[in-house]
Amino acid sequence: MGVVAAVASLAAALAFSSSATIAEGQTEVSAGVRVDQVTGEAVAKKRFRTSKLVRPGRSLPDGSRCAGAIRSAPEIRPDNAEENRFVPVPGEDYELLAWTADTFGMADEADLLRQRIDGNFTGTTTEILDWGACKWGFRRKTVRAIAVAESAWRMSKVGDQDKGTPSYGILQVKDAFHPGTYPASKTSTAFNVDYALAYIRACYEGHIDWLAATTGNDSYAAGDLWGCVGHWFSGEWKDDGALEYVQTVRGHFRRKVWKSAEFAHWK
Repeated sequence: MGVVAAVASLAAALAFSSSATIAEGQTEVSAGVRVDQVTGEAVAKKRFRTSKLVRPGRSLPDGSRCAGAIRSAPEIRPDNAEENRFVPVPGEDYELLAWTADTFGMADEADLLRQRIDGNFTGTTTEILDWGACKWGFRRKTVRAIAVAESAWRMSKVGDQDKGTPSYGILQVKDAFHPGTYPASKTSTAFNVDYALAYIRACYEGHIDWLAATTGNDSYAAGDLWGCVGHWFSGEWKDDGALEYVQTVRGHFRRKVWKSAEFAHWK
């Protein structure tokens, strides 16, 4: 079967409505079909999955690709509208320190992740959470559940004020521990999500060297997602606070509480 015929046959099998033709040198056609340049056969293109756990050491999708691929979703937190629209300017709204051994006790590889943080996305609250999940290689449900536990998806949330180290926004970024994030962590939903998930990704990649070096933390290693979720909350590794928090997040994960009618009234 010739290439054009193969494309037409595959397109019909996939129930696409329009026929496809291939110009000389063309490797990709519309309607989810591409041509294998080795075999000359038409094959279905892999669908870009925006919700999956990307294992440590694997490449992460670009934020702009995620922005164009996530599903549209209605706004369930209209009070976040201003923060959802705001894209921060580096040097004005945030100025991040390098993620290195000298600044954060991290492996140098972590700074490559830090350099990807830009908060460059606008949308509804759900869309922003899903964009962050895609960009940093986490499942949508995981990120949504973390945001429930941190703030009930509210950018207005300010935590730990009684401790003198306030944390801000939908994923509760604490400037005292993450210097240079304020005011963007308070004024931009996308930046807040971008930064927090970048840090959790650095942990998941095994880049937080001080955790591995701390006595009693022999269990810290790449690939422990729930351990890193707990670390984001408590700042420690699997202490009582972290373990309790993880159980809360996993409960939200299982129940998908953001889909309930009651969630609109959560504070």
